[in-house]
Amino acid sequence: MSNSNAPLKRCSSVAVSNEISKSDGEYMDVTKLSRPVEGMRLAVIPFLSNNGNTPSLVRCPTGELVGFNVVCQKHLLICCVSLPLSIESLYLRAIMEAYNSLSRDKFEMVMVASSDSTKAAFDMFFSELPCLAIPFSDSDSRHYICSFIGFNLHFTCPKLSAVLVDPHEMIMHYLVTPTAF
Repeated sequence: MSNSNAPLKRCSSVAVSNEISKSDGEYMDVTKLSRPVEGMRLAVIPFLSNNGNTPSLVRCPTGELVGFNVVCQKHLLICCVSLPLSIESLYLRAIMEAYNSLSRDKFEMVMVASSDSTKAAFDMFFSELPCLAIPFSDSDSRHYICSFIGFNLHFTCPKLSAVLVDPHEMIMHYLVTPTAF
């Protein structure tokens, strides 16, 4: 459980909370937004950690647990996907090629499997991807992140939802692909 008296975590030079804020610093309740809004601040660590309930990310494909400090002061791409998804998907291949060409000093990617994914599909998918992931055991965080980013399981075909955040935790771009991969 999160302790409401705990000090705010710091990522870059900005104190973060469990909310997002307008660029002027005014915070808004994430649950009242229907989707991410470009130009708004996303408190990255509380968002990805489910307010501290998720202690770490998984570095794939090794399975190494890493702290949230690996995403601080970097561009961050947070992608939600429905599994199983072919590693041969055109969108996924394009994302992975771009990710592999970028420096880990300046960029990280967190893949989030939708909450309806099975453990076998999760393990198979992430065994081939060099990225960070929300642990399979944390279905609450996976559901929360995918819901906020606009991932909708009601589409009849797989899709990708993603948000790109800059090193100052500002949402730079929001993407939803409601078409088949």
